[in-house]
Amino acid sequence: MRGRSSLIAAVVAVLVATAAPAAAGPRIVGGGVATGDYPWIVAIYDGGGVHYCGGSLFRARWVITAAHCVDTPEPTGGPGDMKLRVGSKDLRRGGVTVGWERAIRHPRYDGDKYVHDIALIKLARPVAERRSVDLAPNRDWDGEVLTLLGWGQTCPAYQCDRGSRVLKALEARALSPGACHSRATGFEPDTELCLDSTPQATACYGDSGGPALWRGDGTWRLVGVTTHGSESCGDEDTIHTKVPAYRNWLNATTEGH
Repeated sequence: MRGRSSLIAAVVAVLVATAAPAAAGPRIVGGGVATGDYPWIVAIYDGGGVHYCGGSLFRARWVITAAHCVDTPEPTGGPGDMKLRVGSKDLRRGGVTVGWERAIRHPRYDGDKYVHDIALIKLARPVAERRSVDLAPNRDWDGEVLTLLGWGQTCPAYQCDRGSRVLKALEARALSPGACHSRATGFEPDTELCLDSTPQATACYGDSGGPALWRGDGTWRLVGVTTHGSESCGDEDTIHTKVPAYRNWLNATTEGH
C-alpha cells in the first residue's frame, strides 16, 4: 500500500451530498443523463428526505454502499426513519421506496483513512420486484473504461450547486497505481480502483456509495463503489472501493438473512 497521510480528514473529500436537492437534483460533473434500465440503482435519503448517497441492490433485501454513508448502524430515530428508493432514475418518483433495518460496515473500515470503505444496508423488507446487480470478477481493471452512475454535483466546488434530480452517467478509465493522482490517500490496487478524473468529468459530492460498472460481457456488473476524491472534485483522481475483492464478506454477511 502506498502511504496515506495522517491529515487525510482535512484534505480528502468524501463524496456525500450535504445540501437539499433543488428542482434539478445533485449529479455527476460532466457525462450525460443516464439512459437504459438500472433496476438495482438505489438513492439513499436522510431522515428529512434529502438524498445524500447512492447504492446498488445486492440480493432482494440488501444494498451495497460506502461505509461512510452509514455513520450509525441503525437509522436516526429508529429503523425505517431513513428511506431508500430502488430502481428509479428520478429522485422524486418511481421505483420502490423502502426503509432500512440496519447497516453493517466492513469490520476493517477506517473512517479516518477511508480504507475498506464498503457497507451493506439491510432493508426493512425484500424488494423482490427489482432485479439485483451482478458482481464483476475480481481482476486487474487497469485501462478498462467503467461507467459511473450518480446524482452528485454538476460543478466541482463544494456546494457549488444543488444539481438535478435525474440520474447521470459518466465513463471513466481505471488507472494503474503509477498513473493515479491521489496524493492524500494513495491507492491500494488489491481493494481499490482509481478512476481518471478532471474538473469537467468526475464523480462529486452526492455520488458516494454509487456504482462503477462494467459491461464487457453485455451485462452490467458492479466493479466499484464511489468513496472519495479531492476537495474540489476532479483536481485529483477519484478512489472507489473494488467490490469484487469483498465478495466473500458480502456473501457471508447476506446469505441466509
